[in-house]
Amino acid sequence: MPMSASRVIGTRIEATQGAAMEEQAQEINDDEPAARAEAMRDSDATEHVVPLHAMEASGIDEAMAAESSDAAPTQPPTEALSTFVKLIENARYPSPRPPAWWLVSAIKKFDGLCAYCGRDTGSTPDVDAVIPVIAGGPQRPDAAVLCCKACKQERRRRDVLLWKPDASAKLRAMRATLALDSWNHLSRDPAAMRTPMKATEVVTERWRHPRFHCHGALLPMGGFIGWRDVTQVPSAIQLRLVFEHDGWRLRQSLKRTNRRNNTSAIFWFPTRDGAVDALWDVIGQNGLVRHADLGAASSSTGEAQPDSASDWTMMFPTVADLVRQRSRQNR
Repeated sequence: MPMSASRVIGTRIEATQGAAMEEQAQEINDDEPAARAEAMRDSDATEHVVPLHAMEASGIDEAMAAESSDAAPTQPPTEALSTFVKLIENARYPSPRPPAWWLVSAIKKFDGLCAYCGRDTGSTPDVDAVIPVIAGGPQRPDAAVLCCKACKQERRRRDVLLWKPDASAKLRAMRATLALDSWNHLSRDPAAMRTPMKATEVVTERWRHPRFHCHGALLPMGGFIGWRDVTQVPSAIQLRLVFEHDGWRLRQSLKRTNRRNNTSAIFWFPTRDGAVDALWDVIGQNGLVRHADLGAASSSTGEAQPDSASDWTMMFPTVADLVRQRSRQNR
């Protein structure tokens, strides 16, 4: 890419804002407001990339109504969308309570001090997984740290880098080591994981970004990416999906969420190639994408199985497993 993702996004935002201001200035001095309104409607109908805030305000139905009738086939299949929404609503990934001896071991290892804030944990010490289990982290004693109650409640299941960008070097090093023993996806490039060294490089590069988890589904005419809690996902990811992959953020309210503060997000990509590119980009940004099995909804649309050589649904718990899987596919 000729420029970084952040610069591309910033340029697109500035261009959009600049165009809007210019149109407003022309409207004030225009002698024919009706003609101007008609021209603006034509311009909106041909606009392909819509700012995130605009999509949130208008919703998928209103946004697509502004397009030409030729765009109707790009709308997400109703049954598939409904199934995808229900899957995210009902998804449960409980974190098992660690054994009591983990806490005793952590108190000795960290001298009774919180690994996050450095303060004494007092009478309410607790243990916390450096990489949450829901994000693919390993479940073992050396993957947990001692923490105070306040830090654990504030962090919840967010990645350490997302929640605490100024995390200590010791905590970052611990996270980097555990990343190699966490659940990770294969690479889109079959040659990138042929050896342990290459696979480690790929995984390490991904883990420079905060880890988050989401769901994805691929259909012949497009695909979905979604998550239930936006606070666990970097805001830059949403901007990338809209501005770089032409994704539509659907205005969907999930059950068991506060309608005034609905933090869920569901994106629709109107082409299969665009959806595949978006899925691999999310994986490259360290997303753990769980494959959403749409069941009858996907079979009714003729969903094809992804090519095993570049299967975004495949993930493994260690780098060694990634290399072994890639070796089998290359035989």
